[in-house]
Amino acid sequence: TDASQIFRPFRSLGFVTDSVPFATNGHQDNDTIIVTSITDAYHIYNASKLSLIFIGPKQPRSIRALAFHDGNVVVACGHDIFCYRRNYLIRKLSGHTAAVHFVHVIGDTMISISADGKMIVWKVPTTEQHGSYQFEEEFVPTSIIHPVTYLNKVLIASEDGRMMIFNFNTMKVIHVFKGWGQKITALEQSPALDVIGIGLADGQLIIHNIRTDETIIKFLHAEGGAITSISFRTDGNFPIVATANQVGEIGLWNLKERKLVVIMKDAHRGAISRIQFLHNEPIFITTGCDNALKVWILDSPIVPGRLLRFREGHSDPPTIARFYKTGFQILSTGLDKSLRVFFTFHDNAHRELSQKKLNKSSKRHNKKKRLPLIIDFDASYVREREYDNIVTCHKNHTFAYSWNYENKVAGKHKFRSTDFRARILPFVTCTSISACANFAFIGSNSGWIDKYNLQSGNHRGSTSKVESGFEALTGIATDALNRFVISSSIDGKLRFWNFETLELESTVSLPSAISRILLHRESSLLAVVCDDLVIRIYDTETKRLVRRFQGHDNRITDITFSPDSRWLVSSSIDCTVRVWNLVTGSPKPIDWFKVGEPVMSLSFSSEGNYLITTHLGKNAIYVWSNKTYFSNVFLRPVSDRPQLVSLPHEMRSTDFESDVSDPQGDFELVYETEALDSKDLKDSKTIVARFIKDNSAPEDLPDDDAAASSSSDGDENEEDDEEDQSEEESEEEVDLVEEPPAKKIKEEDQEKVYMAKDESSNVITFSDVPRSRIKTVLALDVIRQRNKPKQPPKAPKSAPFFLQTVSTLNSTKFVIPKDDLQSDENKGSHIFNLGSLNPTTPFLQKLYDSDYGSAIDLIQAMGASAIDFEIRQIEGVRDVLEVMKFINHLLKRSSNFEFTQTLLKIFLELHGETLISHPETVELLKKMQANQTHDWNRLQDLFHYNRCLVSFFSGIQL
Repeated sequence: TDASQIFRPFRSLGFVTDSVPFATNGHQDNDTIIVTSITDAYHIYNASKLSLIFIGPKQPRSIRALAFHDGNVVVACGHDIFCYRRNYLIRKLSGHTAAVHFVHVIGDTMISISADGKMIVWKVPTTEQHGSYQFEEEFVPTSIIHPVTYLNKVLIASEDGRMMIFNFNTMKVIHVFKGWGQKITALEQSPALDVIGIGLADGQLIIHNIRTDETIIKFLHAEGGAITSISFRTDGNFPIVATANQVGEIGLWNLKERKLVVIMKDAHRGAISRIQFLHNEPIFITTGCDNALKVWILDSPIVPGRLLRFREGHSDPPTIARFYKTGFQILSTGLDKSLRVFFTFHDNAHRELSQKKLNKSSKRHNKKKRLPLIIDFDASYVREREYDNIVTCHKNHTFAYSWNYENKVAGKHKFRSTDFRARILPFVTCTSISACANFAFIGSNSGWIDKYNLQSGNHRGSTSKVESGFEALTGIATDALNRFVISSSIDGKLRFWNFETLELESTVSLPSAISRILLHRESSLLAVVCDDLVIRIYDTETKRLVRRFQGHDNRITDITFSPDSRWLVSSSIDCTVRVWNLVTGSPKPIDWFKVGEPVMSLSFSSEGNYLITTHLGKNAIYVWSNKTYFSNVFLRPVSDRPQLVSLPHEMRSTDFESDVSDPQGDFELVYETEALDSKDLKDSKTIVARFIKDNSAPEDLPDDDAAASSSSDGDENEEDDEEDQSEEESEEEVDLVEEPPAKKIKEEDQEKVYMAKDESSNVITFSDVPRSRIKTVLALDVIRQRNKPKQPPKAPKSAPFFLQTVSTLNSTKFVIPKDDLQSDENKGSHIFNLGSLNPTTPFLQKLYDSDYGSAIDLIQAMGASAIDFEIRQIEGVRDVLEVMKFINHLLKRSSNFEFTQTLLKIFLELHGETLISHPETVELLKKMQANQTHDWNRLQDLFHYNRCLVSFFSGIQL
């Protein structure tokens, strides 16, 4: 059973990569494929557009390393190594006793190194261990590469600065380099033979010849910390080497002139995990710990790289997330001090609102300036095309700032408190935009409220006439009609102010400090969260307490109303999410569940179809679907303890299976919406064909570039070509590859499959026959009568001239030639012999064979007239009994309910006399009546139950 009755995990947004270095499929003729890690799954992008083309299955542990082998993705996860082709686990390599940190693939040989210093050499096709080697305790591996033209040899670096050349065929150490007295953090093969790029922990870049053991060039990347990755430009135009370091800087060095070209500062916000030039192109790719994947291009050898395209999310966990406008746009802010826009389905549209206008004063220092951490913001889409429509408040900051959503940039205005009673200006703590989107209200830690015009930025009033002594404000809200402004403070006071004059009208005292408030403008309900862990609901019209909810065990972090104001959803540090019923006011939640990490923020979409959450320590925004929006859900009393729910992922897969002997069904393939091309969603046949093809044996897939062709959006042609294989090729594959289970079903077993398909279900199911066809069948006599010609067709006045006729007393007759009469006698009669026909139709034949599955499919595919004909042409007791058995079977299974009732009505009307004339038909009629009564009683109970519920709720007065 689901842990939550209302919400179901849907997907996560904004998670691009973590600190694990990305992997590529190398230089090939087609597009380069990039694989990034997202902790316990992986993403596959194409380098040309950075489109997300595939999402890997969920792993049992965090991913430590990534690699490619023959188009397959290699994942080091925990003590094991997994190889995937598309979504299929095709190999599992087990043998390490500690976490695997490095994986390096050379042809069909794979080398893995674990945290305990054990290295294993694998033969990938057979998953056999070729050998293993245990490093000494002082030699802790940090990097591994395969020098070009060095047969069966790898170069391994260590923390103590040494390097060794190791022969993985003989499992022997060939040579050990003394090093440079510093930890080696990166190795990279240069375009020149025997020349290796070496990065050290002190920022040095060493260009070293390993054949002669001589250092060619030394560079120093000062003030950047350790070099984390190195890459050489290979297009041949300029001898450039790029380095990345721990502070997010990229250095470009000219090897010919032996000098620094440029340092690209703030390329990433934190350590860069890997940098790599594309083969024969002036383009390089970088990923960092800031959850960003970027593609750069070098337009000139003397200028910094230009950002070509990128994918990024919050580099630090988001703290506030709110739906904007509809259920497809999300505004969020986080510990990275950024304000971002996310889209529920279009990942390519994610972007950050630019703070470029705020950096004009800091350009001379060549350093980007960011506003302090955002602690509150409000947005209105009413006038988003006219002027700024977002206002943010920042931690320990005296100004609030406006933003423009239409242009995705910081706005023109800054708002500050006008409370000059103290020498130090108060900090802005909360904000709210009016329903008309013309005014912005800001509150300060001195209890002061100021009103500004969003279009002009002019000050329009404040609470300056009020006596001093108010505590810091924690929230501001404005009603839908611009009549009053509500403020909350840490002294436990709710104050109602006049919207125009900002004069105090009334005050409501609460027994505890107020941490946040939320107003549902359509219903005038105000939710107040207090430090005593109680949520109080006030009616702003009467200013009375109407509901009170209590149950959280720790600080309440956020609340949100459902669009119809029937539910209130709350989250807490106790890791629970609770749904409260505002209609009944029940002290117990109608639904609750527990998550692994505390929810810091949540928001309901304006349509009520989705709920978003942000979590402590998580960089992603998680989307949950509201099951009551998409289907009818009957809520039951909740359990005493909430059940743990896994956070939504980019895809849902079945539980991880360690047994890989049957790759057919280890994982359930679920694509992200964007990963499927819109053309594939036009009809169900395309989806079924894609599903059957993707769930075939991995060996059926083509060997050439499976990683690129199996997942990309633009590969429909390749998949169509695979489906159009010749019959000869298909017959050959059958002998070599075991067929999928779906293809093994024999024709004689189809009935058993059909019978068992819905036996476990206790629900009454309807058919997929259009309602218009069912209505046509029931009213076919009326339709025929309506379409009947008003006048009968008239006979021709005279016969054609070429026919011989003779006049008689009553009419005119045709004259038959004697030759024709003689020939007719020889040929035999022209009268059609009905006895030569087989009166059994295909439908009746399937009933005689008890193939009810094919029979129901056949008759449902018929038109209205064909169905009527099938029932009318039934003759004899035998045919009637077979049809009765068929209808009784459908009644017993409670399937195709409305279609079965239609057949039953027509059958009884046309063959009623036959049914009551024979004992065997009467006995079967009693069984049909019992099954019909059973289903109708079930439906009638449901009807009465729903009528009672409607009557009960309609009588409640709120």
